[in-house]
Amino acid sequence: MLTQQGAAAGEHFQLVEDPGLQGTLSVILRSPRPITLAHPAVVLRHRGKQCAALVEAVEGTQAEPQILVDGQLKAYLAGSASSPSVSFTAFAIEPAKWVELQIAARLAGQTSYEAWIKKRLLGKPLTQGLEFKLYALLGGEAHEVPVRVAATEPSPFAQLDRDTEVTFRPLTRERESVIGTRWSDIGGLDKAVITVRELVEFPMRYHEVMAEIGIEPPKGILLYGPPGTGKTLIARALANELDAHFFFIQGPEILSAYLSRPAGSPATRKQWLGPRPH
Repeated sequence: MLTQQGAAAGEHFQLVEDPGLQGTLSVILRSPRPITLAHPAVVLRHRGKQCAALVEAVEGTQAEPQILVDGQLKAYLAGSASSPSVSFTAFAIEPAKWVELQIAARLAGQTSYEAWIKKRLLGKPLTQGLEFKLYALLGGEAHEVPVRVAATEPSPFAQLDRDTEVTFRPLTRERESVIGTRWSDIGGLDKAVITVRELVEFPMRYHEVMAEIGIEPPKGILLYGPPGTGKTLIARALANELDAHFFFIQGPEILSAYLSRPAGSPATRKQWLGPRPH
């Protein structure tokens, strides 16, 4: 589907985040060789993951081939990897017949918010499983609206238009808190972030390499410190980078000061058994 005029099929490009594209779900292609696209949308691929994007522009460059990308698409494809290598294919994206979106539980069912979200996503390419945030100034206050594309028809890529039937469902509390949280959101904790990434993220992301060189990852880690120092934020960023399940459990939910709810109660067992399938 890619019409080449000097650009080689399957050629790999460096993926570079461009703040100017934030929230657009689009890309700019840069190559030292001319590229002609048969269609205005592309599928980006990296290490088995893929997502759709609109091509905003094609530019020439004297440097290595690059794809400037919306930061949220980069986070979905490659996490916090620095300038990862990706390939792309142009394709004709079809209008969505229906889309199921998961949004913050407090917003689900509020028709004004749901209409605003649909308006913001008109014309955007949606990838099943994609998670991102929409930003808005409502009532004089800045709001972040987490969104997850639960399903599309056709699948896995579709473009939302005015005729698309959109269904909204609430996100779980844990997933809502994780969406859009990245390592770059954490300031002043460089040493802790590096340690957590070395102990948890790298063994899970590159487990074949770790096994080959004989490094066995720890079975768990404990973050400690006063409230408000970034412990939960680190855990949320880690879950988002690894696309892992995140379970937020507070102390009072496990142990109670009241004899009527001892350890081992149904509520306590539910907290521990919930993560087991994952």
